[in-house]
Amino acid sequence: FAAHPDFVRQAIALVKIIDVNDTTLTLLQARSKDELLVSLDRVFLPETQEAFTDELIAIAEGQTRYQAETVLQTLDGKRLSVLFTITFPADSATLDSVLVAITDITERKRLDNELRRSQAYLVAAQELGNTGSWARRVSTGENYWSEEVFRIFGLDPRTTPPTYAAATLFLHPDDRESVERTIEDAMRDGRNFEMDARVVRPDGSIRHIHFRGEPVFDRTGAIDEYIGVIMDITKRKRTERALRRARERALQARFSAVLEERTRLARDIHDTLLQGFTGIALKLVAAANTV
Repeated sequence: FAAHPDFVRQAIALVKIIDVNDTTLTLLQARSKDELLVSLDRVFLPETQEAFTDELIAIAEGQTRYQAETVLQTLDGKRLSVLFTITFPADSATLDSVLVAITDITERKRLDNELRRSQAYLVAAQELGNTGSWARRVSTGENYWSEEVFRIFGLDPRTTPPTYAAATLFLHPDDRESVERTIEDAMRDGRNFEMDARVVRPDGSIRHIHFRGEPVFDRTGAIDEYIGVIMDITKRKRTERALRRARERALQARFSAVLEERTRLARDIHDTLLQGFTGIALKLVAAANTV
């Protein structure tokens, strides 16, 4: 079929629509059956030919049913996303007729596209903000991590399951006990928790994170799950450390300058007094010699 696309187009032209119901007329914006009982060319698009090709393959393989998502064109030129369901007769030797059901899934596809776009925006926002989201179902222990959480921990989502044990495993040894105690106490009491900690990635690099979680309650008031965020604050920590060191250097330089100035003043005062006392002493010696 890929080598002979003309054959697919010829096969489409050979198909004759025998009958349609009123819903099909409304769906394809036809005023009467006569507008549709001609050929498929009026409602098929280039993308539809791919689905028709797969249908021919299904027939060749002896299948009794074929289903696919594709697009159609209404008689007024509007694109429709549809689900084709085709049932072949038990005796497929002649295939003189097949039953085709068309389901309009345009709205569902639109919502799917909106959802994918929203998810793409969320992933981009989390990546730009170095903030990942997580959730933990209390009753089952099931966990969810966004892609950014895996990136923060330096883990591959294809090989590492998003578990609480995996998260605590990569915590810095000096922080692990306090983090586990804080989370366990918060989950036992059903309250929020928030803390800073360090993560040791598999490659040995250390990242600073801000960890936050809050409970979600069901209708009975019991905790259903915990949700939260993990923020990579390594850059902020490094900036704070650099600012702190800069302030320390500035204070040290200021202290050194003040100390140097005080030393200079003390030296000047000392020299002036020494000179004054020396002059007085010489005058006293001179006066004593003249008596």
